[in-house]
Amino acid sequence: MTSSILIVDDEADIRFLIGGILEDEGYAPLMATTPQEALQHFYNPCLTLILLDVWLGENSTDGLDLLKQIRAANSHIPVVMMSGHGTLEMAVSAIKQGAYDFIEKPFQTDRLLLAVKRALETMRLLHENTLFTGEVDDHQTVTQHLEKSRTHKQPRVNHR
Repeated sequence: MTSSILIVDDEADIRFLIGGILEDEGYAPLMATTPQEALQHFYNPCLTLILLDVWLGENSTDGLDLLKQIRAANSHIPVVMMSGHGTLEMAVSAIKQGAYDFIEKPFQTDRLLLAVKRALETMRLLHENTLFTGEVDDHQTVTQHLEKSRTHKQPRVNHR
């Protein structure tokens, strides 16, 4: 399944630049200009990551406020904050409020893609861990599960 990544930025050129980079990498970008548009995309079941600008133009809600709303509604979707006017204090504040990462604009393409890949990989591992811990409740079940997986992975040897 293709990862849908929501880009929330009031600057169209930034949205389209990031969207093009993500499409080239095989992701499905979704775009929003305002916090209201972002929240409309928020309940998309394919949404796997949000790239969120700190300053959203003339909107009464800025990116940090929107981050708080996202965390209150759904804590598992990673949010990477972006800013062209960010400070170290702002980055620390965003991380403390639940952002996965913080990147400065203008950004290097490699830095953006690294943040995206790390966030998605972290979420994949957390999801797998949740599935695994949901399957096993005690030590004996863990042992049985591990032994079962080992027996399925052993190659067959033909003896002549």
